[in-house]
Amino acid sequence: MQKIISSTVIQRSPKILSTAIDDKTVLMNVNDGAYYSANEVGQKIWEFIEKPTSFEDLCQKFSADFYIREDQNYQADLISFLQALFEKNLIEITNQANC
Repeated sequence: MQKIISSTVIQRSPKILSTAIDDKTVLMNVNDGAYYSANEVGQKIWEFIEKPTSFEDLCQKFSADFYIREDQNYQADLISFLQALFEKNLIEITNQANC
């Protein structure tokens, strides 16, 4: 498992098809034909990582879009969500220190 830190770059896997339906996004992994759905929060994260984005930038976009206070600790939940996406091969994670 890749450790996610502020400089970690996250992007969608190129082998994933997605479409927004109302306040959800449906994802399909073309490698195994598996389908996934994301709620409104997951949909926003999916939008934010359309292009390679650092975890730090993702956190800034996320907190601004959802009006999160500085004292709210949401990063652990965001990391858990991203790791779940990574385990299902829906996203790619690159640590800049490894480049």
